[in-house]
Amino acid sequence: MLTIRENQLSALGAVSEQRFEADLREHLRRHFPEELRALDDAALAAHVREGMSQAKARSLTSRQGLTWYLEVTALHGLDFESRPELRWAAQMLDDADVTEPHERMRRLHLEATRRKQREARNAQTRQRFRNGGT
Repeated sequence: MLTIRENQLSALGAVSEQRFEADLREHLRRHFPEELRALDDAALAAHVREGMSQAKARSLTSRQGLTWYLEVTALHGLDFESRPELRWAAQMLDDADVTEPHERMRRLHLEATRRKQREARNAQTRQRFRNGGT
């Protein structure tokens, strides 16, 4: 019979966590190239570790919840929860009417994505007007 010791389980967990962090870095680079352009690989790795720590402090432990949180940090920075202009984001994460952290994060991710898309459309419209409506 095979016996797995506690330290072996711990080592497997650490390897899994490292693989997930690497997958997140790749995902963020692929989906948020402009937003993360200024971060070299070491800075992005630090960003992912800090974001995961912040997400876990918010009781987000699923891979999906962690990914959503990191995507919001890619859009708005690691300090998004404390920035006055993003008060809406912190309010969504603190919404006592939504008891599940995963659901609060899902809603925040949807809203952050919607707002970013609207900003991009507005910027395109402003550019068209500057170019004489073409």
